Amino acid sequence: MTDIVGHDSKQLFLYEKAQAELLHGLWQLVANRSTTVANIGQPAHIYRPAKAFLTLAAFVGLDDSAGDACPPESSTKVYGRVCRFFRALLADVEGRLGLVHYKLAVEWPAFQVVVIESTRTKAPPAGERCISCDTTTPGAGSRLDFPATNLHRVWLDAKARPMLIITPTRHCERLSQCTDDELATFWWTAARAMQQELGVGVDMLAGPAAGANAVIRRLTLNHGNARNIAHLHLKILVRQELWKKTLVHRWSDERRAQWDALDGGRVYRNWRVRELQALKAQAATPDTE
Repeated sequence: MTDIVGHDSKQLFLYEKAQAELLHGLWQLVANRSTTVANIGQPAHIYRPAKAFLTLAAFVGLDDSAGDACPPESSTKVYGRVCRFFRALLADVEGRLGLVHYKLAVEWPAFQVVVIESTRTKAPPAGERCISCDTTTPGAGSRLDFPATNLHRVWLDAKARPMLIITPTRHCERLSQCTDDELATFWWTAARAMQQELGVGVDMLAGPAAGANAVIRRLTLNHGNARNIAHLHLKILVRQELWKKTLVHRWSDERRAQWDALDGGRVYRNWRVRELQALKAQAATPDTE
């Protein structure tokens, strides 16, 4: 059994149980698993649930009429479906395949998850302040109001790229470290944030499968050395045309002011340069104790 670094004993038990059930064919939730080669030349592993869903929103139980919908509760089919699918997927990716460094992308139509192995060797800097946890960093000002859940946060991108960011409130660095509540609510939050901030519903398309019709370019969740920062964060990358329309026609003056305050990402970039320089200087200072 492959050891998964950074898990507590309960999480590791659930993880190994998921792996064992998957490998013995007791779970049919990942009914279509295939491997191809991504355009960057790395292996790409494709996962689809046994029951086909058109979009991420449909998979997590949301549609255009969701209104003030709440995250799925533990007793619901949606909650179980999301947790079992992603637990089985992670058991295969991190257990059977033994991957630590990879990009996990969500695409539709039809809903599928693509895992691409990463060859990047540079890890996030050790000791850096977490912009998703530390309220004194420039990233704090990019947080959006999202009262539907306290398990996750929704952000504008601190670099001022056309994207939304979803992070667990608790400091997690891998999707497999999330509790079941966090796991189920994570993907619901992503779908609901798109509806709330962008007006994106089940008729909107994401990823290469949608071709020229895609308005959401991709949803990406990086792991290991594929990340630039340690805290787990889902990037929802939006086509520039939709972002501009959202900025002008959908957002309030307050939301636009938040975006303008990012100053094209210069505030964050200047802060991070200073942070990395301080870490480098600290590492070069001999310990006198």
